[in-house]
Amino acid sequence: MKNTNEILGRISNLISDDSSILKEFERKIEESVSNKTKAEEERRNFELNIKSIQSDIDDITRASELRERFDNIDVYIPGLEKLGEAVSLINKLKEELKSIPSHIEELENRIKELTDKCDDSSKVIKDAEDRLSNLDVELSDAKRYQANLVELINLAKSGDINKTRDEVVETLIHVGFNQSEALSAAKIILFPEDDLIPYFNAGKKEIEKPSFEETSPNEIELDNIKVKEEEEVETKEQPVEVKTEEEIAEEIVLDTKINDLLTANNIDLGKLSDEELSVLNSNDYNLINDNIELLKSNAIGEDFIYKYPGVLIDINLKDKFNFIVDKLGKTKDDIRLTPDILVSYSYDDLKKLVSILEDNNIKASLISLNAYVKGLQAFINNYQLLMQYNIVLDDMDFAKNLSILNIDEESFRDTLQVIIDYDVNLLKNDGKYAISLLTIPAIELAEKIDLIISIEEEDLLKYYPEVLLKDGVELANRLIFVKKSGIPYKNTSNGKVVYQPFALDQEVLNKVVERELELHEIDDVNNTNNDIVSVIKDSTLVDELKNMNVYVEIEDKARELLSTLNVEEDEYKIVIGDYVLSKNSTLRNLTILLNKFDESTYSKELLLLTSLFYNSRLEVEEMNEIINILGIEVK
Repeated sequence: MKNTNEILGRISNLISDDSSILKEFERKIEESVSNKTKAEEERRNFELNIKSIQSDIDDITRASELRERFDNIDVYIPGLEKLGEAVSLINKLKEELKSIPSHIEELENRIKELTDKCDDSSKVIKDAEDRLSNLDVELSDAKRYQANLVELINLAKSGDINKTRDEVVETLIHVGFNQSEALSAAKIILFPEDDLIPYFNAGKKEIEKPSFEETSPNEIELDNIKVKEEEEVETKEQPVEVKTEEEIAEEIVLDTKINDLLTANNIDLGKLSDEELSVLNSNDYNLINDNIELLKSNAIGEDFIYKYPGVLIDINLKDKFNFIVDKLGKTKDDIRLTPDILVSYSYDDLKKLVSILEDNNIKASLISLNAYVKGLQAFINNYQLLMQYNIVLDDMDFAKNLSILNIDEESFRDTLQVIIDYDVNLLKNDGKYAISLLTIPAIELAEKIDLIISIEEEDLLKYYPEVLLKDGVELANRLIFVKKSGIPYKNTSNGKVVYQPFALDQEVLNKVVERELELHEIDDVNNTNNDIVSVIKDSTLVDELKNMNVYVEIEDKARELLSTLNVEEDEYKIVIGDYVLSKNSTLRNLTILLNKFDESTYSKELLLLTSLFYNSRLEVEEMNEIINILGIEVK
């Protein structure tokens, strides 16, 4: 957890136009451009070499016609011998002509090699172009959320912060804070008197409000935080500002036509700052009139104008409005309900974003305006990730799962990795994808799957992935119960395993047995993990596994260590006597322990046993029996 000063320092950096996030985007863009330029140069060189070699092949092929002319030359050799060196030259030429096929083959192999390299360069170019397109979207989102952060800090400094904690946390997460840091930082912003206001005053830092001329949060270019040379001011009670006669004389006097226009449209001039009024005063009356008319005719009221006064001088407002209707497939009512879409992107950025969506075969019309306003960085990256694994959603599934595709990228990627690692078939029996599984935290999903494997019901992972959305312990208890009761609960039909409804639903099972069942067939996982200590005589290894709260990718060293244990295993499970344990769970545990400890600290036997038993729901007697079967002596 970052301390308060570190968080404030980070915020100070993020609201500057020299922020670490924008610098990182610059680096990534430069890197992608460099990769693309280098690959394009390589491809040009490969293509020139291919062209040159092909020209040589053509020339050599034409020369091969001489072979036919030399077929009957032997009858002329006696006469040619009398002419001196002619025969030796002819014989040498004959030998070279014989080598033509092999020489052409060598050149063709070289062309193939260069073509492969050319294809590799083309792939690098395509990847760089895709990356640059994505960076465009990500940078647009980053600037927008940076602008939101500037607004939050300005509100906090004024002592008039009117945002909810969730709104503040969402902004902070989008500028690089993790959930825990965002909660701490949100507290500092929402209660600024204790830390935030003194920090900026003590540092004599004042955040300049984004320029009013900028109409879109995406386009906002923040000024550097300026240092003011002034005496330390009281942060708890600010004195009432009294304007001098000179300051009053300099107050903005609106052009009469613009003043009348705003007043006639019920726009309260007192809710606009001097800077905002000054900018309006210096702009075109007809433009302001047209934009007010557009907003009013579509029932977008004054509150939106007070929030984003720059919208009145947006020369592309009408174009954006029509583009949202025509290209995004939205209605005027959609825009009325989500008017922030009008200021979330410049007109050019909006067109660019739709182009990127089309390049990824995503229908822009299927995405809600709220999703556009929140930003499509995560959405596009998550969608591309699904495509990499050939998970293709139809329009209905796409629209239905829009919010899922827009969740945090890291969580989405980790959960999808679990699904891949366990070879879970996301396609349900009805032909639809169980995309909702991607909302389950990775560790939680892995533990549910491990439990299903431990009761040897891997068929659920192949044919009923949606059961993973249910309570895993309840499902396992139910299946163990029907097995013990000898009730047939699944069969094979058309090459697929079909489960009876009562096996998957507790209420249906209650009706079958005609009573309410309270099932407690498996041990509590916490009891097992606490009991491991009494079996292996050490708590350090178990504590290390308990403290790991992220999904860990299995490493080869874990597989190598497991292979030293002479046990029966397959894709999913490890079988020791009558006991079945999840293979992936054991390997993940081993990976965690091997990254922390080595065999000089703990024996490989102790590392293996802890990894086998952790989260296994085994009882003490069962763990001891496994130890006996393996012939391991715990010291």
